[in-house]
Amino acid sequence: MTVHNLEALAFEVGAADIFVFHVLSDSRIVNLDGWGRGSGWGGNICLDPETEVFLAEALAGGVARIGPGSPTRVFGPYWAEEAVAFRSDGHVVALGGDGVTRLEDARIAETARQAVDSVRDVRASQRLAAKLEVAQAELSVATIIAADLGTTMKLLARTAAKALSCEFGAVLLLGDPPLIGMADEGWRPAATEDEIAAALMPVAAAASELLFLEQDLRLSPYAVPPVSFDDGLVSRCTVPFEVSGRRGFLIVGHAGSSPRGFTDLCQTVAMTMADSTSLPLSRHLAPREPSLS
Repeated sequence: MTVHNLEALAFEVGAADIFVFHVLSDSRIVNLDGWGRGSGWGGNICLDPETEVFLAEALAGGVARIGPGSPTRVFGPYWAEEAVAFRSDGHVVALGGDGVTRLEDARIAETARQAVDSVRDVRASQRLAAKLEVAQAELSVATIIAADLGTTMKLLARTAAKALSCEFGAVLLLGDPPLIGMADEGWRPAATEDEIAAALMPVAAAASELLFLEQDLRLSPYAVPPVSFDDGLVSRCTVPFEVSGRRGFLIVGHAGSSPRGFTDLCQTVAMTMADSTSLPLSRHLAPREPSLS
C-alpha cells in the first residue's frame, strides 16, 4: 500500500491544514501529526460534547462539517473558516481550508484513510523540537536585563508574545496600584494601561493558582472590555507566578487578525516562561516581609 505524503495529500484535496487524531477513549483524542497547522502539534483534546461539538459530531456520525463563514474555533486551539472531519478506524482526520466542505463524503473518507496510513506515531524529531522550543523560551526570558522594572516587564511581555506567535502580551503585577507592562508590537486595545490592568483583574483572579486557558473569548465570563472578543482578542492564556513575595501574571493572547488558540506545547512554553520571570524581575523588586496577621 502506498503511504501518501501529507503535503501531497493536502494539495490533492485543497486543504491548508490536516490533523490526524488517534481516539484514546470516549473522552480523549490525541493529535499524532498532520500538515499545516496540524504538523508538529502532539496535543490532547478532551472530548466534552458541549465544548467540542465538531469532533463529537464526527465521532458520533462519522463525518462533520463547519462553515464556510467567518473564522471560528473548530476544536481545541484550531480556528478556521471551513473544516471537515471523518472518523476512520480508531482515528479522526480533520481538514481545514477554503473549499473543503464541498468535498464529497467518499473523497473525505479516502483522504482520511490515506492520512492515517501516513502517520503511525509522533515523530521523535518533533518531540526533540518541542523540547528545544521550551528550552529556548526559558533562556530568552531568564537572560533579559533592563535598567528598570517597567522596561523589564515590557520586554518580558514582548518576548513571551513573540515566542508564542501571539499578537498580545502583558505582564501584570498585583499591588496598590497594580503594574502592567505590555508588548509594544502587535494588537493593543484602545485604552490606557490603567484601564487594561483593571480589565485583566478578573482573569487574574481566575488564574490565581494555575494556568487559565480561554480558547474562545466569546464563551469566557472573564473577558471584559477593552480586552474582550468584541474588542478584537479571540483567545487568551494566563499563567500566574510569584516573585519577591509579589503575585504576578503572564498573559498572552491571539487577535482576530490571526485567530487561533493554544496547543499543549504553547501552554508548556507559557508556563516555562512565567516560571522564568523571577530572575529578571527580582532585580527590581525588594523582597516583601511576610504578613504577621
